[in-house]
Amino acid sequence: MSMLTEVFPILAGFFTGLVCIPLRAPALHRMVWIILLLGFGVIATYLSGEYVESWAFILLDSAWVAGVSLVVRTVYEGYRRRVFPVA
Repeated sequence: MSMLTEVFPILAGFFTGLVCIPLRAPALHRMVWIILLLGFGVIATYLSGEYVESWAFILLDSAWVAGVSLVVRTVYEGYRRRVFPVA
């Protein structure tokens, strides 16, 4: 396995987090987030070749994408509250 296949879910999670930040409608935010994390999970599983062993690796790779995207969102919210405090 190449290094890219191990880094891909992390980069995909970072991208997913950044894409979902400007979405203010909660339903749209959730829908886009779920579609992206499952899509990137499938791509990551395919690229790494883990699907040969089991398609259940989609859940693991999707969890990586979801976790990183939540970290990106949390860091962004903390930064936003620190820079632009609510009076």
